[in-house]
Parts: sequence; structure tokens; C-alpha cells
Amino acid sequence: MLILGFFLKAILYCIIFTPFYVLFRFLWRKHAKISFSWKKELLLFLFAQFLFVFISQTLTPQGSWKYWRDSFDLIKWQYLSMNLTPFKSIIHYLANPDNINKQIVLINLLANILITAPLGFFPPLLWQKWCKFWRVFLFGTILILAIETLQPLVLRSADIDDYILNILGISLGYAIWKVFSKLKNSSPKLP
Repeated sequence: MLILGFFLKAILYCIIFTPFYVLFRFLWRKHAKISFSWKKELLLFLFAQFLFVFISQTLTPQGSWKYWRDSFDLIKWQYLSMNLTPFKSIIHYLANPDNINKQIVLINLLANILITAPLGFFPPLLWQKWCKFWRVFLFGTILILAIETLQPLVLRSADIDDYILNILGISLGYAIWKVFSKLKNSSPKLP
């Protein structure tokens, strides 16, 4: 049910975001006099949708807005309780599979990897200068650390293990792009 809720919210966010993106992209292309390519525009649209959903889902406040607004002490507690010990949460989930809700384990481990794979896949697919892993890694690190740093402000927990799993996801996405680009370049050209 939790995963279904995530997808339903993501679809709603995409519907709301789409007209703003289309208007921005139209004005940007008109101002910059960029040539039109359906393939590039579709990929940019999908990447923009992903980024919007990713950022909105990871920075949506937990609990009611009233509770969040009135609770400086709770925000302070969220920062003080951040897990900064690498692999602490991961080991806890793997060592206690019978004592923890399996859906929580699935979301915290697998979803943290899969949700960031597009960050490793889309940039090199869209822009030539992003074909180097270090650029993708640096972009992903900055984005994820910014999100993890802001999460306690919206009463969400921050965890170094989320960063580790997210970087694994970015690396997985980059590896998928690498395989995809090699297959594309090695496929025979039709006359």
C-alpha cells in the first residue's frame, strides 16, 4: 500500500508539473533558438519529471503541516538523531529480517537504490559532457547530500546509508547507460 501511495502521489505531481515544464521549455527554446528534436525533448521531459518527483517525494513533510510548523524542537531532534555511521541501518535491516516489516526493508534498501538509477542514466544519455562517471557521481553526491541535509527540516530522517544506497543506484544507472551505449554503437547499421 505504501508503494502504491508513492506512485499515486508521483502521478499527481507529474500531472501538476507538466504544464509548467512545457511552458518553460517552449519559452527557453524560443529564447535560446534551440533546434527541435522529438527524441531529445522526450528524454528531457522524462528526466525533468523524474527530478521533480524525486525531489518532491524526498522533501515532502512527514506529518501535518501544523505539527511541522510548530515544532522547532522536533526539527532539532531530527538533526541530532541523524545516522552518520555507515552501514548501521543496512546491517540492522539485514540482521533482523524477522523483526522488521518487510515492506519497510524493501523501501529502505531496494527503493533507495532504484529511485536514483535515473540520475546515473539520463545525464550521459542527454549530454555528451556527462559521459564521464566522475561528473555523474559528483552531481548525484551534491543532490543527495543536499536532500539528506534538508530532510530533517521537513521531519524526515536523514541517514548516511541512504546516501550509500543512492550512490549505488546512480552507479547502477550509469552502468546501464554504459551497456546501452555500447550496444547501440556496436549494432550493425542498416544500408
